[in-house]
Amino acid sequence: SASREACLSLSSFSRFWASASREACLSLSSFSRFWVSASKAACLSVRSFSRFWASASRKACLSLSSFSRFWVSASREACLSLSSFSRFWASASKAACLSVRSFSRLWASASRKACLSLSSFSRF
Repeated sequence: SASREACLSLSSFSRFWASASREACLSLSSFSRFWVSASKAACLSVRSFSRFWASASRKACLSLSSFSRFWVSASREACLSLSSFSRFWASASKAACLSVRSFSRLWASASRKACLSLSSFSRF
């Protein structure tokens, strides 16, 4: 009777152990699958973030480059405008100076003629 009890106890313990081992094995297996899946997801996230960062960096770099080109172009335009304005101003000043000079000559000549006319009229 005691042997039968011991045998039954050993048998039920073996069944319990087999069941517990199977459960542990299944748990370990599902944990491994979960870990593989989580690792893959993390890896994909890191990879997509890296691609995003590379793309954002490239865009920022291109924006900076195009801004620099715009600034260089605008500076060149401003410099050319200033230069052409200076040439125009020099030309206008020269023209004004020549006009004043020719007007002075005309005025001197007209004054001389008026003076001569007045003189000849006085003699008459």
